[in-house]
Amino acid sequence: MSRARHLLGGIALTSALLGFAGAPPAAAEGSAEQQLAERYAPLVRVQEQRDACGDGEPYAPAAVEAVLGRDDVVLRADDGSVIAAAPTADDLAAAPADAYLDLPGNALEPRCDYEQWFRSTDAAATPTVYARVATDPDEPGRLALQYWVFWVYNDWNDRHEGDWEMLQLAFDADDAEAALAGAPVEVAVAQHEGSERRAWSRVEKEGDRPVVYPGTGSHATYYTPNRWFGKSAASGFGCDDTRGPSTTIDPTVVMLPDQPTAAGDPFAWLAFEGRWGERQPSFNNGPTGPITKDQWTHPIRWMEEEGRDGSVSLPPLGTRVTDFFCSASSAGSILFINFLDEPWLVAGVLVAVVGLIVVGIRRTLWSPDTPLPLVARRRNGQIMRSAARLLFEHRRRFLPIAVFVLLGGVLAAVVQVLVLAVPVFDDITDIVGRGETIGAAVALLAGALVTVPVGIHAHAATHRLATDLDAGVSGRRALRRAPGDPTFRVAMTYFLLVFALAFAPLLAAIAAMLWCVASSVAHVERTGVVASFRTARQLGKGRRWRSLALVVTVFGITAFAGPLLGAIVLILTDSSFGVVNLIAACCLAMLLPWMTLCLRLLHGDLTAATVSSPAAS
Repeated sequence: MSRARHLLGGIALTSALLGFAGAPPAAAEGSAEQQLAERYAPLVRVQEQRDACGDGEPYAPAAVEAVLGRDDVVLRADDGSVIAAAPTADDLAAAPADAYLDLPGNALEPRCDYEQWFRSTDAAATPTVYARVATDPDEPGRLALQYWVFWVYNDWNDRHEGDWEMLQLAFDADDAEAALAGAPVEVAVAQHEGSERRAWSRVEKEGDRPVVYPGTGSHATYYTPNRWFGKSAASGFGCDDTRGPSTTIDPTVVMLPDQPTAAGDPFAWLAFEGRWGERQPSFNNGPTGPITKDQWTHPIRWMEEEGRDGSVSLPPLGTRVTDFFCSASSAGSILFINFLDEPWLVAGVLVAVVGLIVVGIRRTLWSPDTPLPLVARRRNGQIMRSAARLLFEHRRRFLPIAVFVLLGGVLAAVVQVLVLAVPVFDDITDIVGRGETIGAAVALLAGALVTVPVGIHAHAATHRLATDLDAGVSGRRALRRAPGDPTFRVAMTYFLLVFALAFAPLLAAIAAMLWCVASSVAHVERTGVVASFRTARQLGKGRRWRSLALVVTVFGITAFAGPLLGAIVLILTDSSFGVVNLIAACCLAMLLPWMTLCLRLLHGDLTAATVSSPAAS
C-alpha cells in the first residue's frame, strides 16, 4: 500500500466495508494523531502459508466488522441463550460483561473451518490495525501510540475464537504534535500475558515503520524471526515460531476514539466488555477487548511494569532438550484440548494405554538380576535390570565409552556451528529465498555424520567389552579395537536400513529389532551382514513380538530419558540451554552402553531358548 492510501485510511476502510453493519470513520484527515499513526504504522510479517489449510499463518489482522452483521455469528449470554443474531456494534455495546461472541466452528477442534470462514469474509482482503494516541495519568510528559490488532482465531497450544494483540510506541512528548517533531523512545509488544520492551534504535524498521513478527497461531508479537521459548503465563508455555519465509502485511490504519462512543456510532463495539469468542474451559476462552486491558488506561506504566527486556530464543538448529520441550508442550496441550472436547474418548484411550503398560510391567519378571553369564534365559524385565547392574558394577571400565559418546556429541555441535558460519550458505539461501533452511539442513547432516559413527563405534566397543570382562579388557582398549569388529560393519548397514524405512514405523521397528540381534550375532559368530541377518531371523522365530517390545522400550528410554530430564530441569530451574543439554548428553552417554548391554542379553536369551527348544520338545 502507498503512503497516500494510508493517509486516507479511514475513507478506504469505509468503502471496503460497505457490506458490514456500518463502517468506522477515521479521525479528522490530516490531524496530528492520524499523521503520527500513519508514520509509524507497523509492517506485520507472518509465516508464509504456501498451501491452504497447510503450515504457516492463515490469518491476517482483521477489521472488527468482519464478525459483525453476519448471520453465522451470534452474541450469546452467559447461559448460552441468544442475545442477538448477526450482532451489530450497538448490540455489543449494550451487552452485559458476561456475554460472548460465538463464531461458526468448534474452537477446540478447528480443522480448517475457521480458515475457510475467514477467507470468505472481506477482512482477508483488507488487513486492518486500530491506532490510538494515549496518555498515562501516572506518567506526565510521555505519550503512547498504540496499535491494536484483531485476529479471528488463535491456533496454538491454546485454541480460542478471537484474539486481541497490540504493540505501542512511547514518546517523550506531551501531545501528538510534539511527538511528530521527535522520534519514539522505545517500543513494547504484547506476548501472551506479558510484553517485551526494546529501545527504538534496536527495532527493525523500513523507514519510520517498525517491522514485527507475530508467532504462528498464537500471534504473540516479536521483533525478529526465530523460535522462542516460554515457560510461564507471561511468555506462554511452549515455543512460538516467527521464522521465515515470511509474508509482509501492510495493514490499513484506523484511528480509535479515546473512549467508547454512544449508541449508533460505528465504534460502539469498543464498549463491549464481554468475550470476542465462544466460552470454553480453561485457557481456551475467547479474550476480552482492548478497553478491559491495563494498557488502555495506563499504557506507560504497563510497559514499564510488565515489559521484559528480552525474550528467550531457541538455538537455530534446536537441541534434543528444546525440541523435546516444544513437541511435548504442543502434544500435551492438544491432548488436554481434545480431553476438553471429547473427555470420554480421550479418557478411554489413556486408560487403555496405561493398562497396556501396567500389564506389560506385571507380565514380565524383574528378578533375579544376574548379568552373567551373557547367554541365559531371561525375561524382559530381568534383561533391563541385569544390564543396569552389569554397567554399574563395571562402571569404571565402561566410563571411557561414555566419555567417547559425550565428546562425540560436543564435536557434532562444533561442526554444526562451523557449517552455519560458512558464507556460501548465505548465497544459497538468498537464491532459494527460504531463510536458513539450506544451511540448517546441511548443518544437521554434518552433525549426523559425526554422531552416527560415534554411536555405532560405542555400540561395537560395548559388545567387545561385555565379552571380554573376564579377561580384564579396559574400555579404552575396547574402543581402539571396535572398528575392526564385525559388529561395526553390520550395525552401520542396518542403521541405514532402519533410516530408509523411517516412513513406515512398524517396518522400521521390526528392522531395528533384527538389527539389534544381528549386531550381537556378528560379534559372537564373527559373521557378515547377510549371515548375521539370517541367524537373527532364525533366533527370533516365535519370539519376535516379545523381542520387539524390549527393543522399543529400551530405545525409547535411551532416546527420551535425557531430553525429559533436561526439560524438567529447564522448567523448574533457571538453568541455561547449555546446562540442560549437558545433562541430557551425559544421560545419553550412560544409557547408550546400557542399551547395547540389553541387546546383548536379548541375544543371549534367544540363543539359550533356541538351544533348549529341541530338548524341551
